[in-house]
This record gives sequence, structure tokens and C-alpha cells, in this order.
Amino acid sequence: MQVDTFLKIPDWGRPAAGPGTPEASAGRQTALALLRLIVWLTILSYVQDLRPGARLVFTIVWISAFLWRYAYSAWSEPPAARGSKTRLGQELPLSLAKHLIPHIAVLALLVACSVPWSGAFFTGGCANPGWYESVWKERALSAQHSGHFIALSLLADTATYPLVEEFTFRGWLLVAWTRKLGPAWAVILTSAVFAVGHFTPSPGLLVSHFVFGLLLALAVLGTNSLWSAFAMHYAYNFANDVMTIYPVHGFFANLFRMRVFRCDTSGLMVALSVALMLAIILAARRANTDESKAVLRKVDA
Repeated sequence: MQVDTFLKIPDWGRPAAGPGTPEASAGRQTALALLRLIVWLTILSYVQDLRPGARLVFTIVWISAFLWRYAYSAWSEPPAARGSKTRLGQELPLSLAKHLIPHIAVLALLVACSVPWSGAFFTGGCANPGWYESVWKERALSAQHSGHFIALSLLADTATYPLVEEFTFRGWLLVAWTRKLGPAWAVILTSAVFAVGHFTPSPGLLVSHFVFGLLLALAVLGTNSLWSAFAMHYAYNFANDVMTIYPVHGFFANLFRMRVFRCDTSGLMVALSVALMLAIILAARRANTDESKAVLRKVDA
């Protein structure tokens, strides 16, 4: 059995794509997206239960399989073959324009830098100087592993869940619901499902996840690339993970006792970060529009 056949979830009874074939309904696309989510998270759960050394190896294999199945297979097929069979990966905005790389890099940096303030604001920790140790628990690192192993493990583990979540929420669901309901409702609904799907009992964190979901969805629409959301989501998870590691954990434990992380300042920094991200997303959208016009002028010439 080929790996591609094993990892592909069948479109039970769905007719092959071709001229005149209607698009799948948003409900069917949603069902398939959630099914893919369950399958890939199930595989990932087995990987995460392994010992650290084996987990690192299998996590890298898992990431490679996911990207190969949904990204490389869509890029590598010749244009003539794409119209003859259905590949969900081809329906996703998987391209990445070179002129948008600086925009995406700045978005990821802003997300990472805003994590301490958003954590203080949305968890209510800004009103409690000792909250940090309970929200970001210090993670013990094994002395048996080298710094290279720890760094690679951190990079790989941090990338796994953003891959699945972005392909599901900002990929399959956003694409299907945008076609069915329009971009405004698609952005709101995917962000709501994303927030509720984290099963957090904290109202503040629920709002935080919803706002972050809105930014991720708008980034995909603004850049026309799913990789912008993945970069932002990866930066968020990476910043959170780094803040649990010694000696960074101790540094922030002292830093959060300063006035700069009080509620009024934290709220202001969160608002400023969101405003800057929206401005960059808008700039990316304009850059995409200008690039499209330039291409059309060359064609007309």
C-alpha cells in the first residue's frame, strides 16, 4: 500500500472534479476537514506518548508526512494533472509570494513579542504579581540530552499542532465557508470554533483564542497564503514554550513583577499589537493587489 493511499481520507462517493462539476457543499467540506483533523491528531497523540528520543524522530517524520501529503503533492503535480482528479491541497492557498515574506516575518515577530502582555492581560495575571508561575510552569530539561537535541525537539514539537490547526481552521474550513457564507462570516465562525476547540475554562483565554483566530484568518485572506497563519501560530507557540524553560522562566518571573505588566499597560500593549498586525495585513493585501496589477500590465503589453 502506498503511503499516499494510506494517509488520504476517501471522499466517499464524491464525483471526480472536472468541467461542470459543482463545488462540494460547505457542510461536506467541514465534515471532511474535521475527519482529517481527527486522523492526524490521533497519529500525533501516539507520537507524543513515546520516549523523548523516539518522539523527536517520529515527530519529524509526522511533520514530513503531513507536509508531503498536503503541500508537496499539490505543488509537484503538473497543471494538466490538477484538473483531472481531486486533491484538497490544491483548494488551499498554499502559495507564498516572495514580496510578502517580510510582511509575514514581521507578523510572526509581533505575535511572539506580544505573548507576555497578552498572557498577563487575558489570564487576569496583570492583577496578581505571582500569577506567572501558575500559568507558565517551569519545564525541567533532561541533562541526558544535548543543547542541539533540546533545540531541535523544541522546534519540532512546537510546529506540530499549528500545522494541523491551520490546515483545518484557516485552510479547509475557511475556504469552504468563504465560498458558502462569504469571508466575513467565515472569519468569525472559524475563529469561534478555533476558540471553543481549545476547551479552556477561562473566559479570558477564550476571548484571547478568538481574537487570535480572527487575526490568523485575516492574515490568510490578506496574504492569500496559509503559511502566514502558520508562521504566526508557530511564533505564538514557540514564545509560550520558551517562556517555560530555565533560565528564561526565572527571568520572566521577575519581569512580570514590574509595573510595565500591570493591567492598564498590558491592555494597551495588546491593543497596540493588534493594531500593528492589522496594519501589516492591510499592507500585504495592497501589495498583493499591486503585484496583480503589474502582472496584468505586462500581459497587456
